[in-house]
Amino acid sequence: MAYGIHDLDLTGLSVKTILSVHISHEPGEHGLMELTADMGEKNMDTPIQETGNGKKVVLYGKRDGKKTIIFSGVITKLTSKSMGKSCHVKLTARSWSYQMDIKKKARSFQDTSMTYGALVSQIVGEYPGAECQILFADVPLGEIAVQYQETDWQFLKRMLSALHVPLVCSEVRENLCIYAGTAQIPACMDVISVESAWKDMDVLAYWKEIGEEITDTDVIGYRIKLDNRIPLYSDTTFRSRQLTVEKIEYLTIGSTVYEFVTLRRKSGILQKPIYPMQLVGTAFEGTVKEVQGENMKIHLQIDDAYPGDDCYWFPFSTPSASSDGSGWYCMPEVGDRVRVYFPSKRTGDVIAISAVNDRLAEEEAPKDWAREDEGAVPVKKSAKKGSSVGTPIMRSGAVLGKAFTGNIQRAEPAVMRTMEISRKIEPAVMRTMEISGKIEPAMMRTVEISGKIEPAVMRTMEISKKMEPAVMRTMAMPKVSMDKAVTTAVAFGNAGEIRKAAAVFGKEAYKR
Repeated sequence: MAYGIHDLDLTGLSVKTILSVHISHEPGEHGLMELTADMGEKNMDTPIQETGNGKKVVLYGKRDGKKTIIFSGVITKLTSKSMGKSCHVKLTARSWSYQMDIKKKARSFQDTSMTYGALVSQIVGEYPGAECQILFADVPLGEIAVQYQETDWQFLKRMLSALHVPLVCSEVRENLCIYAGTAQIPACMDVISVESAWKDMDVLAYWKEIGEEITDTDVIGYRIKLDNRIPLYSDTTFRSRQLTVEKIEYLTIGSTVYEFVTLRRKSGILQKPIYPMQLVGTAFEGTVKEVQGENMKIHLQIDDAYPGDDCYWFPFSTPSASSDGSGWYCMPEVGDRVRVYFPSKRTGDVIAISAVNDRLAEEEAPKDWAREDEGAVPVKKSAKKGSSVGTPIMRSGAVLGKAFTGNIQRAEPAVMRTMEISRKIEPAVMRTMEISGKIEPAMMRTVEISGKIEPAVMRTMEISKKMEPAVMRTMAMPKVSMDKAVTTAVAFGNAGEIRKAAAVFGKEAYKR
């Protein structure tokens, strides 16, 4: 049967009476307990002063003279309030996995042959008294793993998400016990009622889209009210199907604490992929340990506090002048400082991009020294006038090589700016080409119209040529004809005829 309030017992904090309790726990999250209790006639400052950082707290359920752990973890918040003559306290506690979610770290795991299980075991093993269970098909990492601005809990949760494996901490163990994967804890349910059932088709579509082999029965879930207590990841039979407890929740209803569980098929309990977005665009400094071709082993500065194998071969991005790789080529040497750059959310895309000039500021050069970046070789004067020492060819070559490397380092920002400008110019060039593409058809249409106008102009000119002889003939009409027309008009005294003659033969005829 379910627990009554009077059946609960709390250790880690002295209380008179437990008033209410709420507990929830699911994969990928810390177990959470919120408990309200009556402290009696205590000063409300007393529980605050008595509770230290990370103090352990355990809630038991008593039945038939036996005590069973319902929740175990650490106190994360405590609030006290005066209620007349008594003091009420509200306690917030989280499962032991909370200890792994406090301090953010930065380090790398360069051994790509390390398995996911070994990575979990190594990190969990850093906590005294902790243990872990690997509950999935273990495989090698296959690429460098980097923990950056992440707690151990966040890092392991992200790493396992690549395999869709959930991470959770037992809520009924009195120490840190991590489950990497889905456990199967045999249990029997005493069902009071089935609260709800559902089938999440959006979840099914999501997993199928990213290539996970999942069926529609894997996204069917049930919420059930129990009259007994079973832990997270309990394996039980319900409606002739083998199901697993994906989530638990304890609620106080009246004076009784009931457990509600969410059931689902084990194959449907998955963790969505998480990517290290805080790592994208980040560059770490390191020291070259070994060089082979265009690859190198590097000890990263973030690993100084976490000794390990510097065994990953980082590809070095060598500047070149053409797409076929030709151009100037300068690999860093052992002992040189370089930058390691993460361009995307995939850590396997990491590259070493440049050498780091970590020399101290140059001191004022003596008069007998020329500038190294101008290719000059320093010459030391001996005590004997006119002689010099310390200028063998090998030393000259070393200095020139150092100067060349320095020039490359100084040139790199200019090269990067040039590439940036090129990226800005390219859209303008594309727009210009687009406009040219629109102008060209218009020009072709203009030429076509010109081709049609030209024949019309030619025909006009031809007509003009034909009219010209007629005009010339009119102008060449003999004077005798003009005189005759005028004489006839006058003889008959016809003014109309005179005007006609004037119109044809001009002012001369009118005068006549």
